[in-house]
Amino acid sequence: MNLTLSSRISQLAVCATLFLGAFQIGTAQTPSDLMRNCNQWKITYPDGVEEKQLCGESNEFFYVNNSGDAIVFRAPIRSDNGTTPNSSYIRSELREREVDGSKDIYWTTEGSHMIYVKQAITHLPITKSHLVATQIHGNKDDGIDDSMVMRLENSHLFLSFNGGKLRDDVTIKTDYNLGDIHEVIFLVEDGKHYCYYAEDGNLLNAFNSGNASSYLVRADGNDYVMDLNYDQTYFKVGNYTQSNPEREGDNTDDPDNYGEVLVYDFLVDHGDGGGSTDPIDVTGVSLNPSSVSLAIGGTQELSASVSPSDASNKSVSYSSNNNAVASVSSTGVVTAHSEGSATITVTTSDGNYTDSTNVTVLEASNPSDDTNLALNKYVSGTGSADGSNVVANLVDGDTGTRWSVSGFPQSATIDLGAIQNIGSTELVCYSDRAYQYTIEVSENGSSYTEVVDRTNNSTPGTASSPIIDAFDSVDARYVKITVTGADAYTGSWVSLLELAVFPGDGSDNGGDDDDDDNGGEPTPESTNVALGKSVTFSSQQSHNPASNLVDGDEDSRWSAESYPEWTVIDLGGLYTVNSTEVICFGDRAYQYTIEVSEDGSSYTEVVDRTNNSTGGSNSSPIADSFNEIDVRYVRITVTGADDYSGDWISIEELRVFGYSSTATSKSGASKSANVNDSVEAASFWPNPAANTVNINGASNYETLTVFDLTGKVVLNQAIQSPSVDISNLNSGMYIFRLEGKSGAVNKRIIKK
Repeated sequence: MNLTLSSRISQLAVCATLFLGAFQIGTAQTPSDLMRNCNQWKITYPDGVEEKQLCGESNEFFYVNNSGDAIVFRAPIRSDNGTTPNSSYIRSELREREVDGSKDIYWTTEGSHMIYVKQAITHLPITKSHLVATQIHGNKDDGIDDSMVMRLENSHLFLSFNGGKLRDDVTIKTDYNLGDIHEVIFLVEDGKHYCYYAEDGNLLNAFNSGNASSYLVRADGNDYVMDLNYDQTYFKVGNYTQSNPEREGDNTDDPDNYGEVLVYDFLVDHGDGGGSTDPIDVTGVSLNPSSVSLAIGGTQELSASVSPSDASNKSVSYSSNNNAVASVSSTGVVTAHSEGSATITVTTSDGNYTDSTNVTVLEASNPSDDTNLALNKYVSGTGSADGSNVVANLVDGDTGTRWSVSGFPQSATIDLGAIQNIGSTELVCYSDRAYQYTIEVSENGSSYTEVVDRTNNSTPGTASSPIIDAFDSVDARYVKITVTGADAYTGSWVSLLELAVFPGDGSDNGGDDDDDDNGGEPTPESTNVALGKSVTFSSQQSHNPASNLVDGDEDSRWSAESYPEWTVIDLGGLYTVNSTEVICFGDRAYQYTIEVSEDGSSYTEVVDRTNNSTGGSNSSPIADSFNEIDVRYVRITVTGADDYSGDWISIEELRVFGYSSTATSKSGASKSANVNDSVEAASFWPNPAANTVNINGASNYETLTVFDLTGKVVLNQAIQSPSVDISNLNSGMYIFRLEGKSGAVNKRIIKK
C-alpha cells in the first residue's frame, strides 16, 4: 500500500474513532437508536415509497432485531411491491444525505471518502437468489450508476462494477454462509477504489491503527480494485434485492421469499477535498419529445434534460393539465386514457424551471376491431430483404415479425385492393426505434399525395404505443411509406414491424367494399367471445384454475405442470371467429396450437405456434389472425416454451375474437333464419358520452355487454330501459354489444 494511502487512512481513522461509542447496542427500540445521525439518511422501501424522516421510524421493512443490536432491512417479494425509478428490483436501502438532512449529498471521487459497515446477509429470494449490500452510486448520466457494490449470488460474494460495465467482477469469497457477520470498508482515494473485508471482527480496529492492509481485496496486482473519476456520487447501505415478482413467478407472495440484511454498525467520512461539492444551480430544463401522439392505453416515456449537465440537484416533477386524457407518472411515463389533447409539464426542484410536451391521444387499433385496411394486403418494397424479414411482414398483423432492409431511404407500397377512404396510420418499429419517414397515398399508383411528414420524428414506435398519425380523410388505394432515417439510432437498417392503415370519416370506404360482399349488410365488429365462458381441461393447479384463462383478468392465470396440457373453451353457441390473443405469465414465449370445432369432436387447426419464440405480455399479446370460421369449441394445447426451462404452463388469458353467428357473416348470407330484417337498427347517442348513453331500438334486444379495449367485460345487464348509466366507467373507448332475437349489434363508444 502506498504512503499516501496509509497517511489518508490514519487521518480517516481519527474521524472513525470519534464516532465509536456514539450509541449503546442491545437496547435499541427503533432503527434510529442505532444510527449516529438519523437525519443524514433517507430510505426507499420495497413498496417504492421514499421516506426522508427516519428518526423514530420503524415498520415491517425497517426495524430492530430481537437482540436490539442490529437494523433489519427486509424486502419481501410480494405482488404488491413497487420499484424505484430506473430499476426493476426492490429494496429496503438507505441513501446518504447532507449531515443536517436538508438535501441529498453528492460528491466527486476526488479527495477521500470512506464508508464502514458491519453487517450480515441473512436471507435471499427463492428463485433469483441475488442481493446487493453496501454500494457506491455514481453519475447515471455518464453510465456509472452502481459504480461499486458488494453483491451476493447464492454463496458467491463479490464486487460488481455497474454490472461489469466498468470492469470485471472481483471475488471476495465463494463460500459465504448466510448470517455470517462481516465488516466492509469502501474507500475512494482520488479515483482509486479500495475494498477491505473481514469476518474476524477486527477490521475497524486495524483500520484505526493503520494496520488493515491484510484485509484488502486486491485485483490485477494492485491494492485498489478500480481507478476511475466521476461525480454525482453517494453511498448506500442496506438491502437492494435483485429480484421482483416477475422473476420469482410462482414463488411470489411466499412468506419465506424475501431478501434481508442486518446492519450492526455503519459510518461515513468525507475527507479533504472531497466532502459535499459546492452546489451547482440549475439553469433550465428541456422535455423531449416536444410532441407525442398516442393510442388510447398507450404509453410514452419522456426525457427531461436538466441544465447544466453537472447541476447538483437534477430532481424534477411532472404534471398533466388534463389527466382524463393523459396522465404522467413521477418518472415521466405518459399514459393515454381518452381521445383529446393534454400538456405535460416538467418542473425542476431547483429553480422551478419548466418545459412542456403536447400530447395528442387518438383512437388506436384494437384487437377486437377489424378495421386495419392494410392487414394481409399485397405489399412491395425496395431493396433486398434480410433473409426471412420480408416486406409482407409489414402487414401480417404480427409484431413478432418485421421487414428489414439495409440503407436509407427505403420504401414499401401497400395495395389496399380497392379505393378506400382512410384517415390515420400507425407504425410499430423494430427495437422501439424512432424512424423518420413520409407516408403518401394514391388512387392509381402513379400520382401520390403526402399525408404524413415524420422526417424529423423522435417518437419511438412501440407495440404498446405505436407512432400514430391522423390526417384529413382521403380516398386512396395505394399507401407508400418512405423511411429516410432514424433518431438516436446510428445503424443503417430499416426495420419495421407493422404499418396499419385505418378508415377515415369519408363516404363509405369504397362503396360496396364496406359491406364485404354481404349483400349490403356490414360486417359486425369482433369482440372477445371467449370471455367468461365455461372450460374443460387436462390438468390445472388448484389455486390457478383453467377458468382464469377466460376471466378477463390479466393478473390471474391457468397453471398446469408438465407438457403437453390443454384447455377447451365452450363458447356456448356458434360464433364466427377470426383471431386470437394469448398472454403468458412472466411474458414467457409458450409454444402451442389452437384448434376449433363446431361439435367438440372434429377439430381444425387455425394457429400453429409450436415453434413460437415471441413472448406474450399484457401490453403485447401473442396475436394470430386467420380466415373466418364458424366454431363453438376452441382448444389450446401447450407443447413447450422458448427460453424457459421450467415445466410449468402458466397462461393468463386466451382471447378469441369474433361475433355471434346469428349476425351476418362475410359469406354473404344470414346465418340465422330468426333475424328479423324489418327490425329497427339500433343506434347510440350521444357519442362521446359523459354519464348516459341512449339506445334507439333497445326494446328489440335483450342484453347489453360492454367491453373495454382489452376485451374485459365491464358491464353486463339485461336491457330494461333505453338508457345506460356509464358514470362509473373510466374515460376511454368501449365496445357496446346488444344481443337478442334481432341478432347482435356492436358499437364503439367514447366515455368522456
